[in-house]
Amino acid sequence: MHYCIELLQGKADAFYLTDGASNDTAYWDSGQFQIAQGGLVLFDLGYWRGRQLGYIAEQGAYFLSRYRANISLYKQVVQQDKHEKIDLIQLLDRVSDIEEHQLWIGQEKIGIRLIVEPVPEQVRKARHTRLKRESCKKGRKSNTDLRKKMCGYNLWVTNAPATILPKEKTREYYRLRWQIELMFKIWKSLLKIDKIERMNIFRFECYLYGTLIAIMFSTEIFSFLQASLLHQTEKSLELSEWKAIKIIKKKSF
Repeated sequence: MHYCIELLQGKADAFYLTDGASNDTAYWDSGQFQIAQGGLVLFDLGYWRGRQLGYIAEQGAYFLSRYRANISLYKQVVQQDKHEKIDLIQLLDRVSDIEEHQLWIGQEKIGIRLIVEPVPEQVRKARHTRLKRESCKKGRKSNTDLRKKMCGYNLWVTNAPATILPKEKTREYYRLRWQIELMFKIWKSLLKIDKIERMNIFRFECYLYGTLIAIMFSTEIFSFLQASLLHQTEKSLELSEWKAIKIIKKKSF
C-alpha cells in the first residue's frame, strides 16, 4: 500500500495498491502521485530513485530524504567544468557540528545540499548494533567502512534552498514523515487491517476493500475535525489521530 498525505490539510493525496513483490520505486511510475509546485516531498529510502529527484526539481518542487549509502557524491571542478567524486568518509571525519555542503548526487548529477549532523554517542552505538543485527539477518559477513561511519551521523539530501529549509530545521522537518508511520500503526492496531484469517480470495478482496473504505472514511472525518479545531478556535488545538479514529471506529462501524 502506497499512501501519500498532504500534510498541511491532513488529507490523503494518493492511495495506490500493488502486489507485494513490486519494488517501492515502481510507485513513481503509477501516475498516482501529483507534485505541487513549491511543495516539499518527504519520502523514505525505499522510494529512492535518482531520476525522480531530478523530476521533482524540474516541477519546481523540493525533496528531502535521508542519504542512501553508496550513492556517489560529487563536487564541481570549476576550472575544468567537470564533477569530481568525493570521499564521504573523509568529509565526515571533518564534521564536528551540523553543517551543509553544496554537491551533486548520482549519475544524473542532481544539485543538492548535503546536510550532516553528528549524533550522540549512545545513538551511534545503538545504530551500529542494529546494523550488525541486520547484516547477520541478510547474510552479510561484514559492513563497509562507510556504513559503519554513517552510524554516527544524520545525513539528508535536499534541493530546497537554505532560505526555505535552514540546516538547523532539517531534522524537525524530516520527522514529519513519521505521520505516515503513525497512520499505518493506527490501521494495524485500531482497524486491524493486518489481522486476516484463512479465507477464499473473493471474501478476502471484500474484506480488504471494505477495510480500506473505512480507513479513508475515518481519515476524512479526522481531517475535517482537525481543520475545524485549527481554524475555528481562539487557540490552535491539535487533535490526536489515535484518539479521534478510535472514537470514529466505535461510533461508526
